[in-house]
Amino acid sequence: MSEAARNQERRLREGYCSDLYRALETTPRLRRRAMRDMRQSIDEYLARNPEASCLDLVEEFGTPEEAAANMLNAMDAEQIREEGKTFRWRKVLAVLVIGLALVYAVFYCTRLAINIATQPNEYVVISQPVVEERVETQSS
Repeated sequence: MSEAARNQERRLREGYCSDLYRALETTPRLRRRAMRDMRQSIDEYLARNPEASCLDLVEEFGTPEEAAANMLNAMDAEQIREEGKTFRWRKVLAVLVIGLALVYAVFYCTRLAINIATQPNEYVVISQPVVEERVETQSS
């Protein structure tokens, strides 16, 4: 297979997969798994049909929206439900951690401002050095 044919195949696959990715509305983990399986199916199809076009992909797999609906219908409902619960807990945990970090940052900045405001103003004055002259007395 020539370099141009490989580039054409890659562009065709990535274009279809990016449209499918946008159409597939599920949790990130299920989306990654479904996309991995779909890329593998597309690669196998393109290996069997090296002259395939985008229309051939749509004819074989359906539009990206249809393919996404078919993929979601093929998934186990219980698996989707469990993934959704896990994903929600992860989002809640992430929001909680970010919220705690923001509260700590506000507390730290407030404490720093109070410490600066309550410190006494101490100044160090630097002046020119004083040179003492010694007068030597002569004794006779």
